[in-house]
Amino acid sequence: MTMKAIPGLPSLALALALLLPASPVLATCGGGGGGGVGGVPRGGGGSFGLPPETYQAPWKVVLPGGSAPTGILVLYWFPTTVKELRSSDLQSSRPLTLAAAKCVGLAAVSGDNAELRE
Repeated sequence: MTMKAIPGLPSLALALALLLPASPVLATCGGGGGGGVGGVPRGGGGSFGLPPETYQAPWKVVLPGGSAPTGILVLYWFPTTVKELRSSDLQSSRPLTLAAAKCVGLAAVSGDNAELRE
């Protein structure tokens, strides 16, 4: 019995030897799959040069005498200042945006709404 050489096998072996050591570099951050080349992109932007995804939570500001959102579950937020209301991470929260899409009401109670702040 004589073994016949398989055409292209040396080239395939060379290609695998060069590519396999680079595979940990392309792994996702934290494991768990997701298509590779994960983690924080270079330059601080989104993936592949796109801007990062942003979310705007649909807060309803409840002023004195105003009505609060209706629903089975309403989350009330009592910001202490207007600056906090405008610049808080709660404004761009992905989990809150997703919860609002599932019928959770989001109510930001204004500082002068004593009725709801009691």
